Amino acid sequence: MPAALETAPYRDEDGNLRKGGKLVNEKGQFIDEDGHVVDKNGRLINEERELIDKDGNLVDEDGRLINKEGDLIDKDGNLVDEDGNILDKEGYPLDKDGNRLPDGMVWDFDLVGFGKEDTTAAQ
Repeated sequence: MPAALETAPYRDEDGNLRKGGKLVNEKGQFIDEDGHVVDKNGRLINEERELIDKDGNLVDEDGRLINKEGDLIDKDGNLVDEDGNILDKEGYPLDKDGNRLPDGMVWDFDLVGFGKEDTTAAQ
């Protein structure tokens, strides 16, 4: 089959519209089995062609939550730095309850009730 015909949309035996073997909608956008628009790799995208998760949240290439500026965020919309520390809107670190920590102090979630022993406790 000529290459031009392989990329042209066609109907499969079940009547589904396909392009290059993948499902497409009437607009020619790739879709998943549920009809959600996806990129060529099968990842969900929004109308702006940004990657999203199943709940419609923006995500990066690794599936981590991001804001419109591309910064990592947590589920509550707080910024997350490269070390995984949760920051408030002004960039200050927060504790597990969302309280601002004193300058220079960070909250180590691995050491506080998440399966690792607290090695900072007095001996």
